[in-house]
Amino acid sequence: MATREMNECKLREQTSLMRSMPQRELTAVQQALAKFTPKSFLTVYNAAVGARMVARGVTSGQLATRDDLATLGDVVQVLGVATATEWLVLQIFRLEEAGAVTLNTDSADANRLRRETAQMIVMRCLGYKVAELSLFFARFLASEYDDATDGSWGATKVYVALRAYDNARQADIRRVERSMETKSYLAQLDEMRARACPYSEFQKKRGGQDEAVAT
Repeated sequence: MATREMNECKLREQTSLMRSMPQRELTAVQQALAKFTPKSFLTVYNAAVGARMVARGVTSGQLATRDDLATLGDVVQVLGVATATEWLVLQIFRLEEAGAVTLNTDSADANRLRRETAQMIVMRCLGYKVAELSLFFARFLASEYDDATDGSWGATKVYVALRAYDNARQADIRRVERSMETKSYLAQLDEMRARACPYSEFQKKRGGQDEAVAT
């Protein structure tokens, strides 16, 4: 079976599995996503989104640990796998336009490779926030993965860059989680201090208790 047919088959299986699961109310994130049409989603989540995050120094860990951002899986569930795939195809096409990736000089073959690459990313990255993938493609355009992808060509270059992004992502998530744990611990200490009895007040209370015992 051809790679494209295998990818499409796996995507259909994943989509069917998601739909066969007990239906629950949409999460707040999914409800917000449901306000988009496939066309408006592709328009709003454009290349400028990732570029702005790169300019602001947003990290993958900051995005990955946010619960208010839609995942690629949310897009598949709410807007359909075709929308998620088409969005990724557009990101890959922008890489080609910028010369960051060369798939093939034959347009029909390039279209096929774009779609196959997009389908592979959908299968691998359902748990990734859409904003994370926007950040990944923006970094790719900014040549951040040139060293990691040196010697890679075509679709393989995208996969290698994504693996480099994922490695850094895991490390950054751990850093953000440690920072959050530290902040939570310090907040608990501050709360304990606020509730604690000042030493001078403790001495007064202790003195009053001693007097009561003496009498």
